[in-house]
Amino acid sequence: MTEWHVWATALAGGLVLPVSFFSLSLSSRYTHPSNVSLLMLRETVLGPIWIWAGTGIQPTPSMLVGGVIVIVSLALYLGHTGRRQVPARQADLVKLHGRIVSIDGLSA
Repeated sequence: MTEWHVWATALAGGLVLPVSFFSLSLSSRYTHPSNVSLLMLRETVLGPIWIWAGTGIQPTPSMLVGGVIVIVSLALYLGHTGRRQVPARQADLVKLHGRIVSIDGLSA
């Protein structure tokens, strides 16, 4: 193992992993945890591409097709749920004494 490998491993273990896991735990406050887990599938899809970019080992065509299927299905799912949440949020608003107030009592 060269000195560069030691530094790369230390950087990944000391900075990249803690920041990524902190971001994952924080993101569940702002979206459904199921969306977070679905977005984590991107790591599985993008992993072979990162290896290809870093080492030159080319992914097989079946790997690329599988990645495209996962990315397209995630995009369709998130686009569909995003459109459904806007009307649901608008349905939560109630008109009260001439102003719009949300169900939780905060002014919208």
